[in-house]
Amino acid sequence: MADRTKRDALSVVAAMAAAAAIAAMAWQASTAEQIHRAEHCGYDGRYYCAMAMGHRGILPYNRRILTPAIVRLLHFGPVTARFLMLDAVALFASAALTFALVRRLALRRRSTAGRAASAGVVAASLVLLAPSTWHLAFSYPALTDETALALGLAWIALVDSRHWSSIAFAAAVTLCREAWGPPIMIGMAVAVVLCPRNRRLWFGNIAASVLALGVGFTQPVSGIGFSGPSGLPLVGHMLRVHFSSPHGVAIAVWMTVSGLGFVCGLLPRFGATAYPDRITRVIAGVALGHFLLAYIGGSDLDRLLLTAGVLATILVMSTLAKMTPSSTDLGVGVLWLATVLVWRPWTVVPGDDAGFVKTFALHAVPWVEAERRMVTDAVMVVVLALLTGLLMHYGRPARQRENTSPGRV
Repeated sequence: MADRTKRDALSVVAAMAAAAAIAAMAWQASTAEQIHRAEHCGYDGRYYCAMAMGHRGILPYNRRILTPAIVRLLHFGPVTARFLMLDAVALFASAALTFALVRRLALRRRSTAGRAASAGVVAASLVLLAPSTWHLAFSYPALTDETALALGLAWIALVDSRHWSSIAFAAAVTLCREAWGPPIMIGMAVAVVLCPRNRRLWFGNIAASVLALGVGFTQPVSGIGFSGPSGLPLVGHMLRVHFSSPHGVAIAVWMTVSGLGFVCGLLPRFGATAYPDRITRVIAGVALGHFLLAYIGGSDLDRLLLTAGVLATILVMSTLAKMTPSSTDLGVGVLWLATVLVWRPWTVVPGDDAGFVKTFALHAVPWVEAERRMVTDAVMVVVLALLTGLLMHYGRPARQRENTSPGRV
């Protein structure tokens, strides 16, 4: 019976993860109330709505031209409904691409088909359950993050296939979020070193991203509205916000954990086995770029870390899939549960500013309330961490013989 429990653990975790993701999406769709501010467009979203209606944006939102342009082409219903439809397509595509990437990498490393699929389902469920995906989109659809995530994952899949269309996707995702530009360059620099035979393709991706950055940074700017700091002043401002006080550091640590999720914590445990081939090292380079930029990109640190968390989860789950069944599978289940409990996908989000901020902007709530939330989460996570440690200590993972192909980039 014990052997059977170990053998089936990952598939059981996958089934529970899929059911939870479906239930959470249904609950959020039926209970969420769109933010009231700016006719449901929201804080930053009001500028994206203006761009979708043909007006100019302000810095830095005017650089993110692709999502508003697509919304403007849809020509039906309220502008926020069009944003929500685009978000839905992008999030389902992101989940499918996450599943496909995990499964592809796992099978390349001689995983069984069943374990590769189960690992892919767990990773995809985390994409759908993250607070910055469906939960946020139902309340605040006028953003560019969801579209950028889908285009970025598609770009990684095409890079892995060495497909020349990756160049177009490198430009598209950079026009969607300029923060994708530097990570693309880091990933392609890794590819140039590890796979020089395709150097023309890698340099083509870099050139496309640089060109897209040039297009974005030369967009006309509206003189109406608040334009916050950008460039080097923004870097200094965000470093002071996150690290100039004990309260700021505590909130930054909490948002880092919330943004990445606990499953990513297995990456150091797996060590070099998580990077056996070239594509995993390219993914790691892109993830590192997003991780570093998140700390200087804005105050919503957990939202900005979404992409880094998704990419790290892909590396972890594709590594886990190629291992023989063990208590590590149960440990992943506990870490998945801890992540979901911290994310609180069952929270009903009211449309008023206070309710929205309380749910999605811990950095903006009074310190007493933030402290209460962090202490509650910490106690819950410590209990689950102890359980995870016991499960993973008694029955260390027995890895299959590596015998992996060099991998493709």
